[in-house]
Amino acid sequence: MNPGAELHVEWAFKRSFLEYVSRLPDGRCQLSGGATVGPNGAFRFPATILPGLVASVGAVRFIGHGGALDLQIVAPGFALSAEGAHVSIETDVGALVVATSPEVVAFEAGSVLRGLVLTEAGREVFGGFYESGTPLEPISFVA
Repeated sequence: MNPGAELHVEWAFKRSFLEYVSRLPDGRCQLSGGATVGPNGAFRFPATILPGLVASVGAVRFIGHGGALDLQIVAPGFALSAEGAHVSIETDVGALVVATSPEVVAFEAGSVLRGLVLTEAGREVFGGFYESGTPLEPISFVA
């Protein structure tokens, strides 16, 4: 871990969800705050390594069903604990842990965080369409 170093975080969340949104007649994805789509189709967030965590900026907003679907992933953050890794997003009420993994990885370019599962809070973020414990896509840390 190199505190202060900059890198990018790439995450496709749940590919089946992305495919679902793309098939909706009015389904769309809006990127803001520096978030982009990486070469592998995952969303890419600019990030900075801090002691024990990675802080990112940017947002991805999914819209569809005439506005009934309106989900935002804002500034994903990544922290390590004795239990593994925790993934949080920013919400109106503060940071919310939406996924966990039993893996502990180095927060550096080339690392991949696998074994992510949705938390109960993450289930609520996804509108209850997925159960807590649902596997999510791995997260890559890239230069």
